[in-house]
Amino acid sequence: MPMKNATKIVVIGVKYDSNLGDMLLGDCLCHLLSKEIPHANIEYIDLRGRTHVDRNESFYSSSNSLYRKLRHLGGKIVRSCLPQNKLQDEVSLNSFFRQRISDASVLVFAGGGVIEYKHYKSDLYIKLIATIADDLNIPVLFNAVGMLDRYDSHSDRAKDLRNILQSENVKFIGVRENVSWMEEWVCHEKDVKLVCDPACFASETYEVKRKTDSDLIGIGLIRPNIFRDFGRNFSDIEIADIYASIIHAFIAKGYQCELFTNGYQGDLSLAELLFDRHQELTYLRDSIKKPVRPKELVEIVSRYKMVFSSRMHSAIVSYSLDIPCGTLCWAEKIEAFYNNIGHPERCFYPGSIEPLYVPHILTKALDDEDHTIRNMYLASSMVPINMAKQYCK
Repeated sequence: MPMKNATKIVVIGVKYDSNLGDMLLGDCLCHLLSKEIPHANIEYIDLRGRTHVDRNESFYSSSNSLYRKLRHLGGKIVRSCLPQNKLQDEVSLNSFFRQRISDASVLVFAGGGVIEYKHYKSDLYIKLIATIADDLNIPVLFNAVGMLDRYDSHSDRAKDLRNILQSENVKFIGVRENVSWMEEWVCHEKDVKLVCDPACFASETYEVKRKTDSDLIGIGLIRPNIFRDFGRNFSDIEIADIYASIIHAFIAKGYQCELFTNGYQGDLSLAELLFDRHQELTYLRDSIKKPVRPKELVEIVSRYKMVFSSRMHSAIVSYSLDIPCGTLCWAEKIEAFYNNIGHPERCFYPGSIEPLYVPHILTKALDDEDHTIRNMYLASSMVPINMAKQYCK
């Protein structure tokens, strides 16, 4: 076994992805660790062992697309033929991770929606990596993780993930939402802390400030079928029409609008449907912003006076820049984020949204100078950082 470097921190996250949100939160965590533990050597490794970005694929949006397509074709027979309970190339992945973490003093999962076992196989990667860390006696910390799935005692994969989370080698669990869900996962046997997403420090990490003289409204795109994927029965057309109404509401207030993505090409499908149904908005096509690097996403958002979006990290990046943002909710994590920052009114629901009300809410937020809750929320980021310090000599 290689000799451990007492000052090495290995960060595990979605490092390479066309959807920039989780790439961004990993960068931000590395920045915070470097700032608070300057003597540490920090190595950031992709959760899936990837070494580059495929611009046409997202870990969260399409890594399971083959399964979804086949599921609709053949039911139980097709499902039983798909290797849903194991990783391909597990032997080579084991070697990849073991080589990179063997001399670490602590391993930190960066965060994001990785506590799941039904969608993207995050659990299988976590199981592999955490088992290696346990073999090497390397303490494991979970920072600001989100939960796409609740614990299910009938699922073998859920049981395996619970065993990892409950293991003695896991020294800290921080969640960005749903503390009670994680307490179910660990049978209330571990102290679970609510901590902010590291991407709340995107402005600081990339040294990007908001443009205070802007009158431009950012409209963040998302693939419209994500609402149905997460149990919200709204058609693509309904989502496109909501977006059109929001854009028109801002235009009526004298603002200009600009569409942008978080990097994932599949989110452009909403723009195409929007233009097909509302040809008066086709002038927005040529100005759509499509970032390819996390810093570029932050720079794009910094140009806006206000933001309306559906991607979680569009909202978090806006928050880091102190730019008011409203989000069309498709998952519990979005509602939880706005509750955590003290502004549940900025979370909008497809079935009840009043488009004319959105500019009113966000314009009102421009005058919000009470940062008491904000300061407390951001301070929660130090809890896992301080825990990591204990393992860095």
